[in-house]
Amino acid sequence: MMIEWMQAYYLWALLILLPLGIAGNYFMMQRSRKINQDWPEDKAGDHRLYRRRLQWLWSLCALGALIAGMAGPRIGDEPIEKEVEERQLLFLLDISRSMWAEDISPQRITIAQSIAEQVSERVRQDRVGLIAFAGEAYMILPLTEDRASFTTFVQNTDPSTAEIQGTEIEPALRLAQRTIGDLDPASVQMIILSDGENHDQGAVDYVEQLVEKGFTIHTVGIGTVQGGKIPMRDRGALRYFKDRNGQEVVTRLQADFLKTLARKGRGQYIGFQSLFATVDQLVAAIESQNGKTRRITQYSSYKYYYGYAAAFALLALIATLWIQWHYRYV
Repeated sequence: MMIEWMQAYYLWALLILLPLGIAGNYFMMQRSRKINQDWPEDKAGDHRLYRRRLQWLWSLCALGALIAGMAGPRIGDEPIEKEVEERQLLFLLDISRSMWAEDISPQRITIAQSIAEQVSERVRQDRVGLIAFAGEAYMILPLTEDRASFTTFVQNTDPSTAEIQGTEIEPALRLAQRTIGDLDPASVQMIILSDGENHDQGAVDYVEQLVEKGFTIHTVGIGTVQGGKIPMRDRGALRYFKDRNGQEVVTRLQADFLKTLARKGRGQYIGFQSLFATVDQLVAAIESQNGKTRRITQYSSYKYYYGYAAAFALLALIATLWIQWHYRYV
């Protein structure tokens, strides 16, 4: 049986104990040396240094025990092996300027972000990652089980973060393939959230290569056929993006291109109708694909040991106080 940690990231805080111990000992040595220089007749200096070191040691033990308790140690009672389907979800988020359009309320980019967030919450078994693309592709978050980090990165990724404008999907697909490392492509599903504008044939050809390797690509059309203007806010004033001829640009959903990508990618195309309906359809599409089967070990019940860590921390603090009392006349 092995110890599991419910909040294992707390254990990183244990790394501060060693530098704290070294720093505390250094300052105690400096103070003892100073006292010996000022009062050379004082015979209790070594006893005081010993007491302070002992107190500091028990204080560090108490801190370490508290950190271990916060990490939530537990041990499983009865191991049960079962098979699960492993899926990795890579979201490819369009952050081109056209995603500012307001033909779907409140904006295309806001809807795309909400879809990614809710799908990541609904499909709990899977790891998720985020790639953004406009004129070039950006790795925002590699595949992770940390849903909180994923949500934070999704919420902070929008067209204002794109250095080069455009809608180049092929570089994003290439980056997605590179980022999975040694993972089996059959376990990876890509979800492209885009209005499909400024498409290129290279993306379609590359999707066919990805499918041969085992990838699955779904697409979600963000926008409407009627389209909308692209708002540009400059010092609080609202204006609309214009082309070289000074005409206000109307950006429209290019559903045919996204449907082609999904068809070639063995996935599904989902046109946005409402947030909840789109999320439901996308989750169903993801779960309809067979992932890579693997065996995992789970436990029917657990014994939790954070109480023991807390008790030890309390004893360590009592020991610190006892030392202070015992050597009070030294």
